[in-house]
Amino acid sequence: MKKLFLTIDDAPSGRFSDVLGMLESRGIGAVIFVEGRFARERVDFLVRAVKDGFVIGNHSYSHPHFNAISPADSREEIARTDAIINNIYSAAGKKRTFKCFRFPYGEGGEGDAGRANQQVLAEFGYCAPRFAPARDWRWNVPLLEDWHVDDENIKSKKTLAAKRLLAAQTDSVIVLHDNITHGAEENASLCLFEWILEEAKGMGFSFYSNAEIAADFRRPPTTALS
Repeated sequence: MKKLFLTIDDAPSGRFSDVLGMLESRGIGAVIFVEGRFARERVDFLVRAVKDGFVIGNHSYSHPHFNAISPADSREEIARTDAIINNIYSAAGKKRTFKCFRFPYGEGGEGDAGRANQQVLAEFGYCAPRFAPARDWRWNVPLLEDWHVDDENIKSKKTLAAKRLLAAQTDSVIVLHDNITHGAEENASLCLFEWILEEAKGMGFSFYSNAEIAADFRRPPTTALS
């Protein structure tokens, strides 16, 4: 059975507890990329996630375009959320041994700015999964249209998600969104989230568990770029 690697961006929303329930009931693990501005408001949700074995990743503090902000602002965005995540792990009584970062919109900056951002990630001990050369976490199966979900567009979004899943291979990185913050209708967006999990299963895919993520994707952080 082909395995997929699930990542979730823009967490935690007010419906995050329901998302965790869906994953836990199916034994699905995930790296959950949080925005600091939301994480500081819903610490309890994330403490629960850490206790349940999920990895909490850094998705910046306010979700800016890193291509358009200064190096100082880039560092601040990374550092503020890094500190929040450290506190969450401490509150959960867990050691944070695996640090991962995803740039908003997948934009890590170009040229010198991009290299500087990678150096900041190295400084903070962030490392990429085994299948990526950079220190930020990319995806290769974008189900980006899982935001702004409502009863009128959910059918077309399911069709698009199914097409994207057909392109997936073993170890493909799937990105979904904890997307009520994007104005989605909560019931419809949760329905789509659950439908995607079941559709992947019906296509013969399984998802890595939290234990498998910890065992198979963890690499010691380094202080210099390779």
